[in-house]
Amino acid sequence: LEGHFSGLEHGEHPIHIHIANDLSNGCRNTKGIFNPLSETMQCPGSPFMIGHLHTLVVGMNGRAKFQVNKLGQIMHPFNINGRAIVIHDKLKFGEAVTRDQANGMIIGYPGKMLSCAQINVKCRPSC
Repeated sequence: LEGHFSGLEHGEHPIHIHIANDLSNGCRNTKGIFNPLSETMQCPGSPFMIGHLHTLVVGMNGRAKFQVNKLGQIMHPFNINGRAIVIHDKLKFGEAVTRDQANGMIIGYPGKMLSCAQINVKCRPSC
């Protein structure tokens, strides 16, 4: 899974796979984070939702590249094709947001939805 983004504020932004691909209403109709195993994000080191991806680090130029190399872990048996990817507002660390050093992920409320797109999985020639 790979994406290229521009026009975002510099910093770290939570990025998630959401359940639905309805991109209307400011991304709010994408429903919740894709979580077929009903995992919770209660504390550092705990299992994470399949749809909870690493944070998107945006450079000073407002651009970022996102890549998940472990596609098999989120593709089988749970298909993400046709779901939505959502970028949230820049993180503001504090009481509600902490970093899980073991997993390199953020725990806490992700903030306002800034942008979203439908996921279209394309198989490379090696498939």
